[in-house]
Amino acid sequence: MKTKSIHKKKKAKPFTKEEDQLLLLQVVRIGKRFEAIARNFPRRSKHELKNRYYTNLRDRENEIFNPTYE
Repeated sequence: MKTKSIHKKKKAKPFTKEEDQLLLLQVVRIGKRFEAIARNFPRRSKHELKNRYYTNLRDRENEIFNPTYE
């Protein structure tokens, strides 16, 4: 039996360097409370932010806050 999905899949836009920096700042300030952090990102879900943090940003904080980050 095939079920219908309520939500249509949207193709997510890539994260910008400003979003990466803001996400890291929010994690430092608020902690890993991605639902609260998502309120500062109107077009991103808490799941997108959590996945971005754990897969791309967690180990690269110093690199991202470096002025030469692109």
